[in-house]
Amino acid sequence: MPDPRPLTFLCITTYEKGQDFMRECKRQDCRVILLTAEKLRDADWPRESLDDTYYLPDELPLADIVQAVSHLARGQKIDRIVNLDEFDMETAATLHEHLRIPGMGLTSMRYFRDKLAMRMRAIDRGVRVPDFVPVVNHEDVRYYLDPVPGPWVLKPRQEASANRGQENRSRGTVAPARSTGRQAVFLSAGKIRPRRRLSR
Repeated sequence: MPDPRPLTFLCITTYEKGQDFMRECKRQDCRVILLTAEKLRDADWPRESLDDTYYLPDELPLADIVQAVSHLARGQKIDRIVNLDEFDMETAATLHEHLRIPGMGLTSMRYFRDKLAMRMRAIDRGVRVPDFVPVVNHEDVRYYLDPVPGPWVLKPRQEASANRGQENRSRGTVAPARSTGRQAVFLSAGKIRPRRRLSR
């Protein structure tokens, strides 16, 4: 028997965007809940299309967001969780998995947010990419640097694409950069070349 109640969409964003999407959800008779940052309380939200709005403190840890949304879900059934901005993909994916709500989970999400996962998936699909190495194993990094001419770019894995990374023109600058502990990949700044296997 079909469920007669309307679908409830939980829309998550820490930026002022997604107004048209929320209006369309309401136009299609869905319930719309907005979860956003306290700093956006006075933003230009489509309040006529929102059934509820919740504001979170800035820099709230993800675990606390999961706890807050889990508490919210006790009193009302949430059918879909939608991030309205790229930077909220991890929050939405975590909530999908925790609440077992249909949608993109953490593994799939990383193909869009994790630059290392993107490149490895591209290779699996036969897409040519600049040579790179995960910054995990020191021996693999040394093996990569020997034949690949610099400069090399140390690129953060999960920061914005506008972050161009740190360029290293000599091997001497690579080790200090690698020791910062930031998750990153090395990318060749030169032309695309055939991939080399790391096995020796």
